[in-house]
Amino acid sequence: MDQQPTPSEPRSADPFSGVPWPLVLGPEARAPRPLLVLVCTGQAYGVSSTVLSAVLSPIMLGDPQGPVTNPSDLVAVLAVNAPWGLVAGAIALAVRSAPGSRQSGT
Repeated sequence: MDQQPTPSEPRSADPFSGVPWPLVLGPEARAPRPLLVLVCTGQAYGVSSTVLSAVLSPIMLGDPQGPVTNPSDLVAVLAVNAPWGLVAGAIALAVRSAPGSRQSGT
């Protein structure tokens, strides 16, 4: 009865967790480069989730699991989170340039 999640299950929440970020860095934000900020945020999330997995998996499961056990998995985590940050940053730029936003000049 002890089933491990499939690789697609943890990633299924990514679109929903990425929705607030363009809004946070949208029309009222003062961040000069939302695209770069959100790509870096995606990378920071990848690193922090890996560290958290390295600390908590031995406590909860008895042995380390996740990207910390295979360095190529860490590269995959970072490679997945960078595009999510890029997409969120592109949406933030679109929100900023929308008519009526402060950043668009109207």
